[in-house]
Amino acid sequence: MLLDVRTYKTLPGRVPAQLELYRKFGYPVQLRYMGEPLCYAVAETGELNTFTHIWVYESAADREEKRARMAQDPDWKVYLAENAKAGHIIEQKNTQMTPVAFAPPIPKAKIHPSGGLAFRHDPGRLRRRPGPPAPRGRGHDRL
Repeated sequence: MLLDVRTYKTLPGRVPAQLELYRKFGYPVQLRYMGEPLCYAVAETGELNTFTHIWVYESAADREEKRARMAQDPDWKVYLAENAKAGHIIEQKNTQMTPVAFAPPIPKAKIHPSGGLAFRHDPGRLRRRPGPPAPRGRGHDRL
């Protein structure tokens, strides 16, 4: 299993605009090819003006194949053009990781209604905005 951890930094105050642009143009395309991400989160402390998303793949080959198919989609090309035109993102970090032996299991895959692969996640394990923090439970401190 491969975790693709992608962190983006925007110009100050531009995270909401970037997320809206992505929600409108990028996310629907990624759902078609990769399903739902394991996590999509905005920094509350530390390096502000950043957001991170984590995608789960069976292997590096699986990631390469899915991203290659997505890159050919005309809708993805529209997103890339809109993204470049907006100019919100100033830095991207991409780390591919594998879970350690004692890590909590990654949720089982399911088929997303769009036809892509999606991953179930426990909403109680992630903090969602707006609203209060999710209750702490078993495994929460290991995210």
